[in-house]
Amino acid sequence: MIDLGVVGPSWEPPDTAPPRRRPGRLGAVVVAAVAVLVAVLPGKETAAAAPALLIGPGSQSVVLAGGWMFVTRYAGEGAHTIEARPGDGPVRWTVELAEGEGLDFADASIVVLGHTYPVGPLTGVTARDTHTGAELWRRAAVVVVGAGGGRLLLMDTSRMQPVQDAPDPGAAPPVPQESRIFAVDPRTGADAWTLLVPAGSAPSFGHDPGDPYRTTALGVLDPDGVLRSYDLRTGAVSGTARIERTGPVRYFEFGGSGRARGQVMVADGDADGSAGVYDLASGRRILRVDPPTYGAYPCDADHWCVSGARGGVAYEAATGRPAWRGDSSGLTVLDPVTGSPRWSAKGYFRISELGPDAVALAAMGNGDQFAGPGVRIVDARTGAVRRTFPDWHYLQSLGDRLVVWHRAEDSRRTTVGLLDPATGGVLVLGWADTWAGEPQCVTSEALIACGIMGDMTLWHLPAGVR
Repeated sequence: MIDLGVVGPSWEPPDTAPPRRRPGRLGAVVVAAVAVLVAVLPGKETAAAAPALLIGPGSQSVVLAGGWMFVTRYAGEGAHTIEARPGDGPVRWTVELAEGEGLDFADASIVVLGHTYPVGPLTGVTARDTHTGAELWRRAAVVVVGAGGGRLLLMDTSRMQPVQDAPDPGAAPPVPQESRIFAVDPRTGADAWTLLVPAGSAPSFGHDPGDPYRTTALGVLDPDGVLRSYDLRTGAVSGTARIERTGPVRYFEFGGSGRARGQVMVADGDADGSAGVYDLASGRRILRVDPPTYGAYPCDADHWCVSGARGGVAYEAATGRPAWRGDSSGLTVLDPVTGSPRWSAKGYFRISELGPDAVALAAMGNGDQFAGPGVRIVDARTGAVRRTFPDWHYLQSLGDRLVVWHRAEDSRRTTVGLLDPATGGVLVLGWADTWAGEPQCVTSEALIACGIMGDMTLWHLPAGVR
C-alpha cells in the first residue's frame, strides 16, 4: 500500500534514461478492538463471537512474534511493564521497564529490551528468555539493528552523537563516521564476528517486508561505488558490486522483495535531499532524486517512492518510470512511458496493486472520518470502478486483503474487517463501542490484534486468510 500524501509535485523525467525492462507489485503497527469471524457483504453486520483475548485499560502497545504476544502497559506516573503470553494464553511473566526502555526484538527464544534514545553510551540492551523472562545477558552502548543467520545484530553507539531536532538547514548532511557492527549469539551475547565500517562508507540492512525484525542482507557501500555484501552468520564477504557513482555516502537502502530486489537507493553526502536508485547488476542509475525531497524509499516490493514537502511520486522499480502521483485533488495514475496522466481519482491518496489488472484505492483515514470516499477496486489501466465500499476506510494491507473499518455518523461503534476484493465481501472481525479514534492493527501468521491505545483485543485469523 502506497500513501502519496495530499499534494505532490509535477513529474520531470530523470536525466539518465532508464534501462528498458518489463514494467511492473506491507504490515504491522500497534494497538486493539473486539472480535468476530463472519463473512458478510459490505455494510452488514452479524452477531459477534467472543474475542480470543480482551486486553483492557492500561495497554499501550502489543507485539506478536514467535507465537508469543508482548504487551506494554503504562501505570500513570509509575514504571511501565511488559508482559509475555504464549499466543492468547495466560500471562507467563512480567517485568518492569526502566526509564526509556522498550521492546527492541522478540522471537520464540529471546526478548531484547533496549534504550534507543538518546544515542551514545547511555544506550544498551538486555536479553531475556522468552518462556521465563529470566535475564540472559546485557550489553551497554549498543542498539539492535536486526537478526538473521542465527545471529543478533547490534550497532555500537558509543561514539554516535544525538540526533539534532532542528539541524542547520544550510549545513551539508553529515557523512557517516567510523562505526562498528557486532553479530552475537542470541542466547549468550557472545561475539560471533565484528565488522568495522570505515568513515565515509555507509552500512545498510535489508529486512523482510513482512517481519521488520528479520534481517535478510547486510551491505557496506564505499565512496568509490563498491558495495560489499556480508554473510550474516560468518561475517565473511559474500559478494561485491559496483555502482556508477563516487563521493561521500550519507546512507543507502536496499530495495524491496519484488522487482526492487537487486537495487539500492543512495543518498549523497554532499547535497541535502539528492539521491539515486541504482541497479546492482548493471551499476546504472535508473532514477535520480533532486532536492528538496525526503529521499527515495521502497514503498512496496516493486516501487520506489519519492516524497517532499508538496507530496510524492511512486516510480516503477523495473523501469524508473513514474506510476502514481499524489496532488491536491487525490491520486493520478501516470502513463509509464510519457509520464502524462492516464486517469485520476479525486479524494483518494492510497493505492495498492491487487494483481496485474486491478488496484485498490483508499482515503487517508484521518481528519474528517466520514467525508472520505471509502475504498474502491478499480481497473488498473482505465480507472473504471469495479467495486465500491463507501462506508469502509482502509487500515492495513494483508497480502491481497485489506483491513478496513467503518463507524456510523454520530456513533462510537467501530467495526473492523478484512475486505476481499475478489468476492466483494467483508470478513467482519469485530467491533467496539468505546473508540473515538481510528483503530490500528498488528498481525502475525495466525493472530490479529486491533483497537486503540488502552483498549485492545486479540483474536485468531480464520485459516482461509493466513
